[in-house]
Amino acid sequence: MIREGVHKMEATGTAKATNSSGTANVTNMVRIPFTVQDIGYDTKQVDKYIQKLTDEYAKLQRGYQELSTRYNDLVNRPAAGMDAISKALVDAEIKAGSVIDDANNKAALVVGNAQMELGRIKQEKERTIIEINELINGLKEVFTNNTQPKPERPDGLGAMRWE
Repeated sequence: MIREGVHKMEATGTAKATNSSGTANVTNMVRIPFTVQDIGYDTKQVDKYIQKLTDEYAKLQRGYQELSTRYNDLVNRPAAGMDAISKALVDAEIKAGSVIDDANNKAALVVGNAQMELGRIKQEKERTIIEINELINGLKEVFTNNTQPKPERPDGLGAMRWE
């Protein structure tokens, strides 16, 4: 529209918006007033508007970069977490192996001590059986011969008294 004087022009745009239920077309009326001069739009106004758009675009780009970085950090974090969990599991397995080895060693020591004690008790029992058999044989001899010997006491403290 070229006429004498100054004229206003309006631009209309369509934008897409996304919400949680999907994508919807939203018509957004953007009114951009440019002064029409005899040779076209006012260059200073157009340059100023383009600069504003450029600044907004750069701002959006920086925001996108920040979100992209945060997204990548969040996506990669579980992998780092899994590495930590894997390391913790390996450490726990090593520690468990050490605890089991210690328990087995202590159990072997307890079993060894118990076997030694059992051997000592068996030897003591055998000595006691021998002493009792000797005492029985001595008593048999007394009753069969009708004599009264003075046998040694089993504890080795001297002769026993028979009255």
